[in-house]
Amino acid sequence: MNSINVTGTIQRVTTKQSADDEYCLGTIAVYRQYNKDTNKAVYDYIPFMAWGEKTVQRLQQGNNVALSGTLQSYLKDTGGKYKQNVLQLHVNHVDSFGTSSKVNQSEDDKDNPFGQKLDYKGDDLEVTNQDLPGFLQGGNN
Repeated sequence: MNSINVTGTIQRVTTKQSADDEYCLGTIAVYRQYNKDTNKAVYDYIPFMAWGEKTVQRLQQGNNVALSGTLQSYLKDTGGKYKQNVLQLHVNHVDSFGTSSKVNQSEDDKDNPFGQKLDYKGDDLEVTNQDLPGFLQGGNN
């Protein structure tokens, strides 16, 4: 059975409009553990895709959410000899816990709920047709 549930903070999100519906691509920071050697929390950054206007509205940068869905993969042509295998959480349900100034990636406050600094310095997402699974390529971008 392919089912995944994660709880964390939305780090990056890009909203797009397809021919049929609104969707977004983003990354959620999920707490993994506390590293005693570095005195920092360790996070996993999981890419996700979500459909629907109501769902997309809950997925804003800095929001604390629980995401439920399925883990899906596809091969992305990067122009090289081999294609890149991409894993992505396809969101079916979102529970929003609101925003937290301790998790929001602002310049003044980069603390997470566990009192440790977040090390994620991801780039702004720029989504092109090549970033999407094959069945979405060629739609409105």
